[in-house]
Amino acid sequence: MADADIFLSSGYNSQTVRLVQNLNAAICAHCDGLSVWINSQMVFPLGGEVPAHEDMPAEVKRTFVEASSILTASPRASAALARLAIQQLCISLGCTKKDLDAQIGELVAKGLSPEIQMMLDSVRVIGNNAVHPGEIDLTDDQETAKFLLECINRICQRLITEKKEVEDLYTLLPQGARDAIERRNSKLLSAPTPPKSDEK
Repeated sequence: MADADIFLSSGYNSQTVRLVQNLNAAICAHCDGLSVWINSQMVFPLGGEVPAHEDMPAEVKRTFVEASSILTASPRASAALARLAIQQLCISLGCTKKDLDAQIGELVAKGLSPEIQMMLDSVRVIGNNAVHPGEIDLTDDQETAKFLLECINRICQRLITEKKEVEDLYTLLPQGARDAIERRNSKLLSAPTPPKSDEK
């Protein structure tokens, strides 16, 4: 039981049937669905512990759902798939570089906020180290693997959903107001930079 293995009881009951130990079934109090557990780990259903963000691009969502579905069974594999989902997300955001580190650099150059950059790099590094011998061991670390998926949802919220909401709000402005804003911005961008003073 300490090794989280399924095993048979040592004795027999009156019908000479040996009992299976450490394998349990449970009924959900909310949906009445059945779940099967080995020790403290749910092995059925593998429906995913972290739902994908509703605005997540389709290709990214497929990888995300797969990563979520194996989170309990293999945190290491889930983290590796989370890294792949991040790379797919970067491509969907217009990145052209092949390397994920360089793709994140592209987003930084476009004004990516520091906190989103830290989340992207965290998923990148932890997901990469999950499948390579190194300083990070996610063999039994479900919490870290789960947090990586939650970070991807947060990134989608910030880079996709919030951007879309702001654009939708901006389109509500009268066309004249938008034209005036664009003229103002053009003047600011074309204005010469004042020379620096030579004060010592």
